[in-house]
Amino acid sequence: MRMVKRFLALFLFLSGFLFVLNMAPSTSYACSCAEPGPVEEELERSAAVFRGEVKAVVDEKAGNAFQSSADRIAYIIKVDKIWKGIQETEVVVYSERDSASCGFNFAEGQEYLIYANQSGDELHVIICSRTADLFSAEEDLSILGEGEKPTKSVTIEPESLQEADWRTIDVLAVLILGLAVLGAYFVYRSRKN
Repeated sequence: MRMVKRFLALFLFLSGFLFVLNMAPSTSYACSCAEPGPVEEELERSAAVFRGEVKAVVDEKAGNAFQSSADRIAYIIKVDKIWKGIQETEVVVYSERDSASCGFNFAEGQEYLIYANQSGDELHVIICSRTADLFSAEEDLSILGEGEKPTKSVTIEPESLQEADWRTIDVLAVLILGLAVLGAYFVYRSRKN
């Protein structure tokens, strides 16, 4: 009986520790940026400039109790016109959840002129760029000119962007392992008697 109490105490401690670890907030950063430069300068500075409609928003932490303004959100964009950097009919751009972390909040179904930077092999958008909805981007569009149609047909499904939340999986694994060990102990104990 003494061993069961020790095991239960250890199990509860580990479960509590993993629970606290799972609830730890991520680091957040404040955003500060200068006014974007002229269209020509931002075109030169950006890795990709294109016009498109937001097809889907993939927010892996949408249901979490704790969220950070720095959480990355993925946006699938159906590309209509291109001025620089890409050829695909659909691309994924990433931005932080909130403008407090320089995130640009795209709305599903809306069209935007997007100035994206390269971050590794991903396109990243911040509020400090000239990215804007089409209504606000009329001046940019007139300076940029006609643009080109995408030439590489691609379809991106939102499910392909979702990653497993390993902290939740860790907690479940410890709980299942703990229950299995406890069950094995009781089976062993009942056979011994």
